[in-house]
Amino acid sequence: MHYDLLLINELCMEMGLASTIRQAYELAIELDPGIVLLFENTDHESDCMMSFEGTVWHTHGDLCFADRCGSNINMDYLDVIIGIANGTILICELWVQGELADRWIVHRDYVDEFGYLQNGDELRMRPVSPQGRGRLHEVLHR
Repeated sequence: MHYDLLLINELCMEMGLASTIRQAYELAIELDPGIVLLFENTDHESDCMMSFEGTVWHTHGDLCFADRCGSNINMDYLDVIIGIANGTILICELWVQGELADRWIVHRDYVDEFGYLQNGDELRMRPVSPQGRGRLHEVLHR
């Protein structure tokens, strides 16, 4: 499955998110200054990737979010865009000893990230406003 980059770009405009088609196979959404969510199609017809520029996390295709009780929700890439705009999809950052280690997205109501924290880790979760201005939602130390 390839992402429909033109449709993503159009949806972003409707939702008030700043997006740019950088190349025929790549679309970038600036969620906050320095925080860019990428949608990329590969040469292989059935592969695509969503990632944050400059971080390790990535996923291929649709997403499944789960909570610690086993409840889950499946979302396609367009639902993710809508969720970012309406605040149900949050940016989650892992900070280790004051340095950004990774960044990914989580669903506000289906979060199972806390059991993986180690001493010195910090999780920061925040929604993004349609204008791309994030606000701190939650900071957890362990």
